Amino acid sequence: MNAQDRNQPVPGLWVSPVHVRIGFGMPETINNPVEGLDYLLNRWPAERGFQYEKAKAACTSAIQRCGSTLEEAREAFAIAAERDGTLEEARDAFVAAAMEAHILD
Repeated sequence: MNAQDRNQPVPGLWVSPVHVRIGFGMPETINNPVEGLDYLLNRWPAERGFQYEKAKAACTSAIQRCGSTLEEAREAFAIAAERDGTLEEARDAFVAAAMEAHILD
């Protein structure tokens, strides 16, 4: 944590965490908007869409306590992770195709 991070207000935890995974990576648990924003800025896949931008704005707003609530930020982050963040659909499609081709059994 750098000096700038220590000077930022830290909101509480989300009621329930959001579990994300990029490709075949290990699942990661995101517990609050600070972790969500860090993940969005530093771990998110290069392909980013509208839901990514919405989640980034909601997490920032919740951190600054000037707009989005904790749960609004969580919902925006979860939607972005589902739609254009975790690549679960692409991974699932690859696994299904590999199983169909009898590469994975």
